[in-house]
Amino acid sequence: MLSALFEERLRRAVGGDPTPADRRAYTPAAVNRVAVNLGLSTQLLGLGGALVLRRPRLYLWSLPAQVLLLVGVQFWREEQGRARRAASGRPSRSRHPYQSSSSG
Repeated sequence: MLSALFEERLRRAVGGDPTPADRRAYTPAAVNRVAVNLGLSTQLLGLGGALVLRRPRLYLWSLPAQVLLLVGVQFWREEQGRARRAASGRPSRSRHPYQSSSSG
């Protein structure tokens, strides 16, 4: 499900079928580092630390911050794809996602 969502967002970001270079630009190492560092082990460490400090609500406050970070990273990676496409001089074949391909 998420794979299809991200594939569609990549297609919209680059304005058509993505090339292997578009895919590499869309998923740089920085994005992987952020995603890995917000993984389950980090979540358990944060929750454990909050519980040791007897402040479980601290963990709850970290969740919206993590969501904002991931949303920001997603927008950044889409911009990287658009910038790479523009720099390559390849035309964008973007159309509105709900626009029909036929002119009727």
